[in-house]
Amino acid sequence: MSTPIELFTRGDLQTRLVTMNKNERIKARGELCLIIANCKNDEERIQIIEGLKKQFGDSVDVMYFINEVLTAGDFLTEKVVRENAEVFDKSDHDEASISLYLMRPRSVVFVAPPELLEGKVRRDLLSKILEDGTLYFSAWDNINKKMLSEICKLLRENYLGLLTLGFGCPVNDAMVQKIAAALHNNTSLIRLNLGHHRISDIGAKALAAALDHGSSLTSLELRMNSIRAPGAKALAEGLQNNASLTHLSIRSNPIGAEGVKALADILPHSRSLVSLNLFATSDLGSGLDPKNVLDVIIAALQNPLVSLTDLDLGANGIFAAGATAISAILHRTSLISLRLDSNPIEAVGAKAIASALTRPQGALLSSLGLEHCGIGAAGVKDFTATLQSNTSLTKLCLEHNDADAEDLQEVTRICDRNRVQEERLVLNWSRVAILTAFTRANSTTSLRNTVMPLPLVREITNFARNSN
Repeated sequence: MSTPIELFTRGDLQTRLVTMNKNERIKARGELCLIIANCKNDEERIQIIEGLKKQFGDSVDVMYFINEVLTAGDFLTEKVVRENAEVFDKSDHDEASISLYLMRPRSVVFVAPPELLEGKVRRDLLSKILEDGTLYFSAWDNINKKMLSEICKLLRENYLGLLTLGFGCPVNDAMVQKIAAALHNNTSLIRLNLGHHRISDIGAKALAAALDHGSSLTSLELRMNSIRAPGAKALAEGLQNNASLTHLSIRSNPIGAEGVKALADILPHSRSLVSLNLFATSDLGSGLDPKNVLDVIIAALQNPLVSLTDLDLGANGIFAAGATAISAILHRTSLISLRLDSNPIEAVGAKAIASALTRPQGALLSSLGLEHCGIGAAGVKDFTATLQSNTSLTKLCLEHNDADAEDLQEVTRICDRNRVQEERLVLNWSRVAILTAFTRANSTTSLRNTVMPLPLVREITNFARNSN
């Protein structure tokens, strides 16, 4: 089992040790081993020793030197260190103490030229990439400048299919700018998750430029950042010439009515976008001419050039009047999934939506989110009664509306019933497609000579006769 080794260039190590406080230095004494690699000659070695002893003598207890020159292809394992290290002061530290230090978790610091460390960082990153090209980082991965540089190289070399820099990673605008620049030469990355950080309009504009350049991204997750209206406008402009992005989430960013309007305006001009998450981005019930903003969204949804199937407008201050206006045009949209949760639409708005879902030529929604909408127990009961004739909804969320358990069970029953019917319909259409393909590719006489089961041959033959 290899020893965990912390990697630093010489400059980075000096910065780290200088910033150590007194308690950290006391804790490090007797624990921190320095391994200096690839010294050009004895003179350089002595210079390094004297410099470190003079500046960090109270923090550094043991120093080793690698006898052989290591290359970027060498694995920094315990075996390599033990075979190639010589102790700075052999009189104080024998072989037993060397083994003890090498066995201590995170007690070894390896100081080497940048090119050697970059090779190690690259190998570590390549080992983290899953078979589908996924590379995921969390707060525990401690991303630094070297890792970011290698990530950008991997992007330019088309190693990655999905990149997630999760909550707690030190993501900022400067890092996003470098990633966005790498995307200009990337054709492999399809999903980029940069949610839960402090990305501002600067980072958003860099990503917008990558989208405009013709990125291969199909999904961009930017939830819970600090993007405002200018950043949203830039993203909208980037979408205009983009033909690959299908999902954009700008959830929980303060883009305001102005930013929402910019994204709504671009929908008829976006050639690929089918999913848009605008949860908690604006207050469409008040503020800068909010009615016009909601009108823009409603008008865009009815545009035949808009192919949006998934829309999240939750927590945007939409009241009953807004929900009623949305319900009036649902049958003229391509929406399959709609979320209006955490909006105070109350029983009046919910009833309008329920009525829209039960009209003869009604909406084709299969998923609807109405949690925390102030509908009330009576409103939920009325809602479920109206939905008895609906055949499209397979997922309906009405929790946290003071509903009775029986009404929520009835909602579940309706969705389960519709789901079963939908599955049967899909199976039937699949069977029809298979039968059609067989009859087109084979004559009914040649089918008799196949090795298919006789019942299937008869069904295909009958289908072919009925089709003619």
